[in-house]
Amino acid sequence: MENGNTQWPSGVQTVAPAILPNPGETALYNYTLYYHADSFKDGNGNDLVPGFNLDVVATAPRVVHTWMSKLGPFNMSTAAVLAGNYVDVEQSIPGGKLSDSTTGLNFLYLTPLYLTYNTPSLHVEIGPSVFIPVGHYSANDLANPTVNYFAFQQEFFVTYFPVKTLELSVATVLDVNAENPDTNYRSGAFVSVDWGVNWAPLASIPNLFFGVGGYYIEQFTDDKINGVKVGPDGFRLKRAAIGPQLVYYFSPKAGIAAKYQHEFGTENGPEGDRFWLQFVAPIRW
Repeated sequence: MENGNTQWPSGVQTVAPAILPNPGETALYNYTLYYHADSFKDGNGNDLVPGFNLDVVATAPRVVHTWMSKLGPFNMSTAAVLAGNYVDVEQSIPGGKLSDSTTGLNFLYLTPLYLTYNTPSLHVEIGPSVFIPVGHYSANDLANPTVNYFAFQQEFFVTYFPVKTLELSVATVLDVNAENPDTNYRSGAFVSVDWGVNWAPLASIPNLFFGVGGYYIEQFTDDKINGVKVGPDGFRLKRAAIGPQLVYYFSPKAGIAAKYQHEFGTENGPEGDRFWLQFVAPIRW
């Protein structure tokens, strides 16, 4: 990926990702992330950028509405996300350091049609989406709030409750990127898999879930500049993460989650730690 940066925030969908609002209902989701990385790895997992340090604070409100109409056994939903962030990055150069910071909008993420299939224990969600860059961008800046290119994404999420106190979830996305028109750089396609296992062991607090979650991402086509492969390995990104999470449900339709994820096994990108605070609540029109 260009600068080792994906638009999709890997690790975000580790709590009941396949459960959307009921027909005729609307929900507000919000995802807030603090990310810190103090190394940028090459294709062999070694430090590539001397003195690299990256801090990102990002937030993304998401509105999802499920329509009253159904397509056979499937519910139909529409969603929109608007993300913004603060980025601070620095690296060493001969004789000193180079640093930059910025704040701005990142992307608009639109899903015109989710299809969800629901049973009391199994939930499945699929839907195509598009990333639309909306922030300011300069190829001469070290820090930018947006990656400056469109991307198509296909989601496939599954959430399974074998019993009411145990949740197993997997959220897979396939991402195909357009070219950055300011740099003629086209980032390769990748697959990212978020996963989560959440368990409510306390009978006295049945709405409190303790869990573990993480993600794995791997790029499977080369990055290219002006149609030419970047480096000997196409600068293909690979990375994994794992960490604990805590989830509390105020009701079946509202909840909050706090998560920590430590990254490892990174190739061609930054490696660090992710801290998440997420919530969902119904919207009453």
